[in-house]
Amino acid sequence: MNSTFRSQFIPQLSRYLGRGIEVITDNSYYDGVLVEVGRDFIELAETVPGYETQTRRSIIPIDAINYVRVPTLTA
Repeated sequence: MNSTFRSQFIPQLSRYLGRGIEVITDNSYYDGVLVEVGRDFIELAETVPGYETQTRRSIIPIDAINYVRVPTLTA
């Protein structure tokens, strides 16, 4: 990811703190609430369904992100 894109991408992601987002990487799909945007990573709180619903924190490197979708903006 080039530095110009990164310098615009991180502030854009920060606008969605506290919102549900979907993130696609080469190997994974994440769906959760964006809780932190760092210089090199984002952190999502994902709800894990099951007998007792749990929340899992996922840390995703910025360089690994291929696609971000904010469902509330596209509905």
